[in-house]
Amino acid sequence: MDTQDRIDKDRIGKDKLVVVEVSEPATATEKSNFNVIDYYQERIDDLDDYQLQKLKDYIQIDNLAPELIKRAIDRAADNSKRNFSYVNSILKKWGQNGIKTIVQQDEEQRNFDVKKAQRTYSNRQPAKSNVPEWVDKDYRHEATAEEQAQLEELKASMLENEKGS
Repeated sequence: MDTQDRIDKDRIGKDKLVVVEVSEPATATEKSNFNVIDYYQERIDDLDDYQLQKLKDYIQIDNLAPELIKRAIDRAADNSKRNFSYVNSILKKWGQNGIKTIVQQDEEQRNFDVKKAQRTYSNRQPAKSNVPEWVDKDYRHEATAEEQAQLEELKASMLENEKGS
């Protein structure tokens, strides 16, 4: 038997001895896989075979740090998104952006927060109002020469009509 395997013996009844073989993770990678998988099941839900393999692939193939995967799990759980697709989309996005460690993700988060602060509503130009200028108390309309001429004509025709009636 391997040095990485251990045997647990339990007595069932008086005369039966059952041997249960428990295999310990052999490498550091397997241990981190094991921890990430346990952590996912603790925080979110059980994993099916596909999801289990996908998490292992993120560590072994994509070289994402187990702590980074745990952060994605935390983010999903904290946002009440308790499903694998949410965790998967976070990890996929980080992988596409070249984020493989906690330090890189921290830096990306800081950059995001700075950009978010720069585009706050206080920095925006106020929306143009559709209220006409004449609503303003101090507004005084200055008539153009053409408008003044039309007004004089209208005034004259009204006076003429009044005299004629």
